[in-house]
Amino acid sequence: MLIIAGTLVGIILGIRQARARGGNRRDQALQATVQGIILGICGLLLTIILNRMG
Repeated sequence: MLIIAGTLVGIILGIRQARARGGNRRDQALQATVQGIILGICGLLLTIILNRMG
């Protein structure tokens, strides 16, 4: 659940950040992909930590 949420938040933030910098569609897609992957991995790590604690 946290992985999906992290990925979606990363995609949304990536698109917004690329638009603010004046990027074209390719820049927006690249930024959204990178941030989606990074926040998805953070969500995965958080899920693992929470499962180990509980």
